[in-house]
Amino acid sequence: MDGEDFAVTGTIVGLVDRNSLRSRFTFAVQSAETVRGEQLHLSKLPLSWYRPPETLEVLEAGDQWQFTVRLRRPRGLHNPGGFDYRNWLLRQGYSATGTVRPSEHYPAQKIAYNNLYHRARGLIGEWRTAIRQAI
Repeated sequence: MDGEDFAVTGTIVGLVDRNSLRSRFTFAVQSAETVRGEQLHLSKLPLSWYRPPETLEVLEAGDQWQFTVRLRRPRGLHNPGGFDYRNWLLRQGYSATGTVRPSEHYPAQKIAYNNLYHRARGLIGEWRTAIRQAI
């Protein structure tokens, strides 16, 4: 399923890295399914969102969102003696890497639900964001 689009819902955990072209963040997945409705079991994903619409709210740690994402299996360069990004992703518990995609059927939007497990994971990211802003 490498390179296919998936509908995911979950929580942004950790700090959001943003610049003028893109936002990058770790996304703890609550549910994921293919466009055909098949359920997937994913844990967390490093996602990139290139040129998000300006009308959307700012992405922050602890926020729950739904996205359409294009996923790819973890991969990295195979340079002898160099950093092995693929193995690092796998050791950190990332299921895949992904990019947020525009979609009419499953548009990107902030959602509200009370899931204590995902909220607790997001709290650490919220605290880190507050510390970064204070610095």
